[in-house]
Amino acid sequence: MIVNSTFSACLLILIFSISFLRKWKINRSSRLIYSLFLIMATAGLIAPPEKYQDIFNFNLFSILIFAFFLLITTFPWLFFDKKIENFTHIIIYKYKSWHTIYIVSIILSYLSILYILPYAVKGFISGADVVRGNLGEGIGVLPESPFTTFAVAIGLISPYFIFLFFITFIDVEFARYRIFIFISSFNYIIASMAFTARDGYVIFLLVYISLYVVLRKFISEPSKQKMKKFSIAALFLLASILGKFTFERFSDVKGLNSTKESLVSGSIGYFSQQPYVFCKTIELQENYHGFSLRFPLINSILQKENKPIYRKLRVETMFGTWLSEFYSVSGYKSLIIIVIIFILLFYLTFRYFSIKQKHGSLMLTFILYSMLMLQGLFYFRLGSYSGNQLIVSLLVLPFLSDLGLRFVKKI
Repeated sequence: MIVNSTFSACLLILIFSISFLRKWKINRSSRLIYSLFLIMATAGLIAPPEKYQDIFNFNLFSILIFAFFLLITTFPWLFFDKKIENFTHIIIYKYKSWHTIYIVSIILSYLSILYILPYAVKGFISGADVVRGNLGEGIGVLPESPFTTFAVAIGLISPYFIFLFFITFIDVEFARYRIFIFISSFNYIIASMAFTARDGYVIFLLVYISLYVVLRKFISEPSKQKMKKFSIAALFLLASILGKFTFERFSDVKGLNSTKESLVSGSIGYFSQQPYVFCKTIELQENYHGFSLRFPLINSILQKENKPIYRKLRVETMFGTWLSEFYSVSGYKSLIIIVIIFILLFYLTFRYFSIKQKHGSLMLTFILYSMLMLQGLFYFRLGSYSGNQLIVSLLVLPFLSDLGLRFVKKI
């Protein structure tokens, strides 16, 4: 059955609203991801894809599949929430190790920032339209070198720096590192500035919010007031840069009648296109990518060659969530298998650390899970060879150390 975007958006709003309201009755952090699903669906009414993305007619079954797979990927998040909901305090021990973690994290992040900063400033001055145009012509932004790989990798683990920043408000022992680790957390958006990649700023903000809603009950009210100063500074910086890049890229989009329309296309449309791109990927994709595009590490393990990928369809370069990229591997088979593996991997890992009461490891795993989920609202950001390696490394890390952190019900 073929439906238009208005019907599709209303159906998604209904499905996600039911899920959202069910979670709203319980004070859990998973409400955030359901809120984002609902925003995505509602944006489809404000910025219909027929007008702003030139995409028409959608299969009802594909819309339902999209909603179903998005919702089931939240199962590990629900489990995590349930396991920590009765705890009221965080106890930090192994102070010597924590001090080492802070010092090493600050040094590594600052080295990364210093390396990327000249390219970030260049990207900011050149403007989004110039940088994105160069990327479209195959002109790189950063030089190819081991230093670049290191710097970008450190930037990608910024969510862990955000976590360390919040810990400085939970345990005053680490307050001395607060301003330094706060700057470290911006590593991610400085790297994004080099590419004028707006998704980096949006994902940074979402990760910041997700960790806050998890940890806020462990933070005292006076500390929350202190945190506001940092939050205001971060929001001002993010809004300024994001607004600049959005205006530069979309103030004059071909095919739209006004600057206002093009800005809507480049802002609200940024969140509205995902369900419809997913539907069109299922409808139009004929040449599947295999593991070469988003899972090159698997090909390397299997000793298979990563073949060049030529994406001929426009929807292949648009945000359709990571579900569309899972489908592009080999169709429904790959979509189902990858989603099941993802759910079981994190559910079983959360369960194991919860049973063993390794709460630091539980938290480290959740940071990776939430980072993948929030990035996945747009695309599979860690789908490169080095990104695949980073995922494996961050999956192994919690098994090596529980940080010396414990959730408790009372002190």
